[in-house]
Amino acid sequence: MNEIILILLKVLPIILILILGYWMKRIRYINIEIIRGMKKITLGISLPSLLFLTFFKAEMKVEFLLLSFIIFATCILLFVKGFLTKFSENSPSSIGGDESP
Repeated sequence: MNEIILILLKVLPIILILILGYWMKRIRYINIEIIRGMKKITLGISLPSLLFLTFFKAEMKVEFLLLSFIIFATCILLFVKGFLTKFSENSPSSIGGDESP
């Protein structure tokens, strides 16, 4: 039960901020230009800073290196699979299908 309360205490402020933002947009307290500016600040300054601090404080282990390599290799394989799928869909034999005039 303590774990649930601890999780709620960490997640509740985020949920409340999301509800506040939705409410402020709904009553037209903020407009699209303000939202765009906030997105620029968040993506250009806050997120990179947060990522830097998180990686700076992270404890590095050999297991993490192996996991990173596995994730990277999986991404490369999926990228190649997607590229080949798109290439096969755009091949001349698949254009027009089996329909005859």
